[in-house]
Amino acid sequence: MALTSLILRHCFGLGDSVLLSALTRDIQLRYPGRFNIFVDCHFREVFVDHPYARPLLKPPTGPTLDLSIRYRDGIKASGRGQHIHMLAWYHLDFANKSGLALSPTSPKGCLHLNPEESMSIMPGQRYWVMMAGGKTDITNKWWWTRNWQETADRLKDNGITVVQAGVLHREHRHPLLRGVINTVNQLHSPRQFFNLIQHAEGVICPVTAAMHVAAVYDKPCVVISGGREEPWWEAYVNCYKAFGSECAPVKTEHRFLHTIGQLQCCQSKGCWKHRTVMLHDGRRQYDSSLCRLPVAGGDGKTFIAACMDAIKPEHVVEAVMSYYERGEIPPIGQPATPPEPVTREVTPVTPEVTIAGDHKEYRFARSDMRVIPPMFPPEADEPAKVVLNSNSPAYIDHPYIGGKFTVCVMCYGDHFDIAKKCLDSIVSTLPLQHLDLRVGLNAVCDQTLAYVQRMPGLTASYHRPMNDKKYPLMRKMFNDPDHPITSEYIVWFDDDTQVVDVGMWSQLCQTIVANHAHGVRMLGSIFSHTLSKPTARSWYTRSRWWRNRYLRVRGTQTEAPNGDTIQFVSGWFWALATHTMREAAIPDERIGNNGGDICIGEQVHQMGYKIKQFNNNKSLVWTPTRENGGRRGPIDVFPWLM
Repeated sequence: MALTSLILRHCFGLGDSVLLSALTRDIQLRYPGRFNIFVDCHFREVFVDHPYARPLLKPPTGPTLDLSIRYRDGIKASGRGQHIHMLAWYHLDFANKSGLALSPTSPKGCLHLNPEESMSIMPGQRYWVMMAGGKTDITNKWWWTRNWQETADRLKDNGITVVQAGVLHREHRHPLLRGVINTVNQLHSPRQFFNLIQHAEGVICPVTAAMHVAAVYDKPCVVISGGREEPWWEAYVNCYKAFGSECAPVKTEHRFLHTIGQLQCCQSKGCWKHRTVMLHDGRRQYDSSLCRLPVAGGDGKTFIAACMDAIKPEHVVEAVMSYYERGEIPPIGQPATPPEPVTREVTPVTPEVTIAGDHKEYRFARSDMRVIPPMFPPEADEPAKVVLNSNSPAYIDHPYIGGKFTVCVMCYGDHFDIAKKCLDSIVSTLPLQHLDLRVGLNAVCDQTLAYVQRMPGLTASYHRPMNDKKYPLMRKMFNDPDHPITSEYIVWFDDDTQVVDVGMWSQLCQTIVANHAHGVRMLGSIFSHTLSKPTARSWYTRSRWWRNRYLRVRGTQTEAPNGDTIQFVSGWFWALATHTMREAAIPDERIGNNGGDICIGEQVHQMGYKIKQFNNNKSLVWTPTRENGGRRGPIDVFPWLM
């Protein structure tokens, strides 16, 4: 009898794909020999070498059952008090849509690494994995960076090594921590991430994929959940009996730190809100998705949900240590030096934070909260505005960056409003102690000139009553003997450019650090330019900075004697290593108002360095198109075409 092809579709996050693997396992165990299962999901790596299913690469032939697995109704059922785990809901949704009875057999996903993949990528090391970040689409899951750092510090004092993991992406933020082993953006695939957790002693994370992977390998896990989601829906514990009567018990219960029942906004169920305050990025632009109790940080610009603020580093550390105290993990021994006591400004009082599966009651302080109302959205015809500042000093203090950026802004013409938006977006997102601000002023109005002179963080301004053109003035800004540049990196903004993502600087720091060892010294939006005339090539080869490196073959990264293409970063926003600027004498003295970005791209290449894509789709730094007012000022012919 021919097998029926079963297509399961569920295109969401990595954790969702891990849960889907449990569904495929239990279908095959309950109905052996009945289905060939194909999975359509965002993370095909979950189903590599899988004994029960394989990724859907092309439509199967023959009889086919095609189902989309969803859990929206499961969230509603959970909110009504039905104790059903998310994993079990996948099975129930399948049963309802297929007409085939199905229940979980094991309270965890099903991942399979081959023997080579299963060899530890950190051999001989005892460690906990920490996911100290989150995504901008659900900022209600974020925890203070200082809390992550304090937790890592306390664990280190107790003899525990912390490995920080995470992926840098357009919507992912992972502030780099001090004193940890950093694998942020260093793992090549989700399967290496699985390996990292497979060989860890435990995991510390918010509600995210790492907790589901930890469950697969029966690993201890401390989950910082707050009040967004019900514990019976997410927690890998036995007390709620949420996996069903036919399911084996959870072997290693997680410590699920939540505040359900402790705050007005999550008295009996999770709030399921998405963001603490507006980010004005075009997503979740409605009040019903906003946290009712956002808590402001000390700078008044950063916010997390009150339920997350309620959970403190000591709660997390105590939960971690409970695994050792109860003998679930072999002893780690005494720390080399006892940790110093932590002094808090307030004495913890009620209400309580419950850890499902452990049933300890932790208390937290309410008197240190600053509760503010949600912000209002911007006018519809304005570009996105920055309202938060969540950049972590731990990033910018990395030796590759050195604690400070030299930020250069070129203002041109009688456009005060444009210049002001650009400058304000910089000083409102980058703390002044990390900012060396230099502003070029080409034929600007008096209002712009006066505003710049009052700018906080201003190191120098360069006023030219007449238009001195972009690149000649850039050379003066880069080579000012009275104010030499001392930072490791220069960041350039044209004045019609704005920072529009709260985590831009943090993201930039992470990308610099992650790619430095690979020779990257310039970052921005990458384009290519082909030298169509033979004389154009000679303009470059006779430059003082030419080092006889071949140009690229068009449409490839291959360097060849017949190469005619330059890869470069668009000139309206970029970051460049200061030493590269000096080695290559950037910008070339022959450049006027146009073509400088192309020339800089080749100068970086000739020095033997690489450029890196950054700011995809203008998601972090925004500028208008030429049709909408971008690229003002005179246009010069490229000098290599003259």
